[in-house]
Amino acid sequence: MSANRSPHKQSLLKYWTTRYVAAICIGLAVITLFSVLWIRHSAYVQKVDNLQMAAGMIAQQLSEEGEVVPLPPPVNIPRPHLQHYVYELDIDGNVLSSSTASPNLIFDDEFIDTTESVHILEDAVTGEQYLTVKEPITDENTTTGWVAISELNKPPTIEDRHEYGLLAVMIVSLGFIGWGAMYLLTKKLSKPIVQVADAAKHIQAGRYDVNLPSNLPQREMNELIQSFKKMAERLDQLESLRTQLLAGVTHELKTPVTSISGLLQAIQDGVVSENEAATFIRTALGESERLKTMISDLVEFNSFAVHDVPVKSRLFSLNDSISTIVRRFNMTQTNPALTIVLHQAEEDVLIEVDEIRLQQILSNILANSISAVGKEDGFISLTVETTAHSHFAYVYVEDNGEGIAVTDQPFVFERFYRGENKKYKERGFGIGLPLSQVLAEAMGGQLTLVESRPGKTVFLLKLVKKT
Repeated sequence: MSANRSPHKQSLLKYWTTRYVAAICIGLAVITLFSVLWIRHSAYVQKVDNLQMAAGMIAQQLSEEGEVVPLPPPVNIPRPHLQHYVYELDIDGNVLSSSTASPNLIFDDEFIDTTESVHILEDAVTGEQYLTVKEPITDENTTTGWVAISELNKPPTIEDRHEYGLLAVMIVSLGFIGWGAMYLLTKKLSKPIVQVADAAKHIQAGRYDVNLPSNLPQREMNELIQSFKKMAERLDQLESLRTQLLAGVTHELKTPVTSISGLLQAIQDGVVSENEAATFIRTALGESERLKTMISDLVEFNSFAVHDVPVKSRLFSLNDSISTIVRRFNMTQTNPALTIVLHQAEEDVLIEVDEIRLQQILSNILANSISAVGKEDGFISLTVETTAHSHFAYVYVEDNGEGIAVTDQPFVFERFYRGENKKYKERGFGIGLPLSQVLAEAMGGQLTLVESRPGKTVFLLKLVKKT
């Protein structure tokens, strides 16, 4: 037995088929019971109707004769295989004449006086029971006697057994048809579920190239299949990103560590002069600070990833805050060919933000823009807009850089994702924009990519205005 298959678990096909069969059997048993009762009742009613019809015919004939006459031969009652016995009784129930070999039935006062026409009488000699009906013999609307016809109250007759046989054939046929239909439907229903289970085992084994059917007629099954496919594709992407992340983190952390180790080793071995040693030490400290910053970014982003975002929002002037952040950024950037232009809002408003986090967001966006424009003729513009009907203030950051590749645009806010253009020429973990988006959402705003093509890339930052 497979290690993945529990001996106590049934397959979906067997589980539902057995329960469908049980439900069908119960339903057919109930139908059979009611059908048998109905057949018996119908046979009894038909038997009584036949006897009453025959008794009525004989009583009418005797009423017309006006006197006791020998009984005519039994009428043609439609059950020829049964023997019927005819009795002519006086008003008190005494037998005046009867058919040949009639049973010894006692017609007592209860039989005569009751208004019921159907009775079960017992043979005084054999003890057998007979179904007996009576009809009055009248003379000018006066009852002068009775006609009674009896039939042995037997078990089901040949016709009855034939009806039971037909019922049994019908019930068994319905049972097999129902079982077959349920089996085929359950098999068809369980097939895509089994395929999904097999695909899940492939994913568990690290293989994400699952092969599942498309466009199933059942809406729920089709949605399940499509969602599973998208999940597999997403897991494949995440696995690829995880591999790239491990390689990137290893490379990015190894580089400053190697640099620091080499510089300190040179100083320890005395292969550099005193002035060079001081330079080496400053360089090593710079590399250690960069290493510290990288580790701090990873720790901070991990906190944001679990929704532990320390944000302290206050009210600030929109134009003043953006102007201050741009001015500080200009003081730290070292590219003289880069031009950063700020277009402030015509109508200043108050925004509710954490100013440090706002600076962090814009610094990340501007750093990406600087990386995109390169070293020559770089141009970045920040445009601040407000509208009376919106509770957001809008900050557009536009650059004239090389743009983001179309294939990379859906993943610019994906953690640890680095496009092909930046993967080999820019250092970092690829968490700047994802971190900025998380910070914007933590303050109630949004960060989106509006458009990107060679010569123009626009990011939009929405900030909450005071209402």
